[in-house]
Amino acid sequence: MAIKSIEFIEDLTPRDAKLLAQLLSLREELPHKSWLAYQAACIRDLPAQLRRPSTILRRITRALDPFRPQQACLCKAHKRLNAHLIHRLFLRLAAEVTTRIATLRSNPYLPEEVRLFVTRLEGVNNLWMKPEVYKAIFSALPEGTCFVEVPSGCEACILSVVGGSHRAVTDFRASIHGRKKKRGTEAKLLVLVDAWTELSKDGEVIKAESERLGREIRRVRRQMQAARRQKRRNEADVVVGEGMGSSGGSGAVAEEAEVNEGSERSEGGEHDFEGSIIDFYASRMSVTGRGKSTHLTGVMHPDFGMNVIFDPVSATSQRRLNSQNSSTVYSESNYSTPTMEASLSDPSLSAER
Repeated sequence: MAIKSIEFIEDLTPRDAKLLAQLLSLREELPHKSWLAYQAACIRDLPAQLRRPSTILRRITRALDPFRPQQACLCKAHKRLNAHLIHRLFLRLAAEVTTRIATLRSNPYLPEEVRLFVTRLEGVNNLWMKPEVYKAIFSALPEGTCFVEVPSGCEACILSVVGGSHRAVTDFRASIHGRKKKRGTEAKLLVLVDAWTELSKDGEVIKAESERLGREIRRVRRQMQAARRQKRRNEADVVVGEGMGSSGGSGAVAEEAEVNEGSERSEGGEHDFEGSIIDFYASRMSVTGRGKSTHLTGVMHPDFGMNVIFDPVSATSQRRLNSQNSSTVYSESNYSTPTMEASLSDPSLSAER
């Protein structure tokens, strides 16, 4: 009986996670030829559940299924990996550096240590977008980050750069622990982050530092939550009649910006993740261009760039829904849209679908 590929991150065994962490770890700044050749050789030795289906029939069946999750953008060296699993991991990683820190980012009075933490996590976005796009979204120069764009856009290469960085693994682990609650599901990405930690020669240092930073982040989040609750109480005291139902303020919007973990098996779970990330980007940028609308294909990772739309006529950023269908439906972002302008080039990406 053939072994099925793993569909969901929550189905990864500790051994599977360790094998992926061993593979997806790059100490250098960017993937290079010898490393990619080594990756391709290692993938051939991975268990079947971590690789793409080997039979043509299974590939065709998976490709034609309209309810299948989107596959990862993978380079030639990584094309034999389980593309759906890699894509889910990449989306979780992207959420950590966008929607997961949206609430913290909205606070102009963060303690210096937490502010620097947020800045470092934002810098991870630089791995999959052009410098001018990064500047438009985050109002900062990408040169201030420790990452540079991975030219291929390969999601496995991006995960590898993160997994090989002591600082990044510490920050991701701190981010996950920094929103830990007494009740609730555990962040799915943690299984890979913990595997990277265990394999690192500095694993104990990463654990100690991430847990200490995580406690500080939790403290700040609790303070912000208490302040929002107090604000709502204050507003409720002065609002009467029909106005009572409108209390809540911008704090409620910021809280809703962070997507829920939940089970990946829940209906629409992955698409909600991707849609929330696209909304995050769409809310923070305006793109100048010709015609009625401009998308960001070629200057941002294809999963996001082709779905972030700016309409110069209405001056609103939108995300395109049902991008895999022939029809195109537009949905205005639920976030407020600040005005940021950038002149964008349109180079092609070399990664394969």
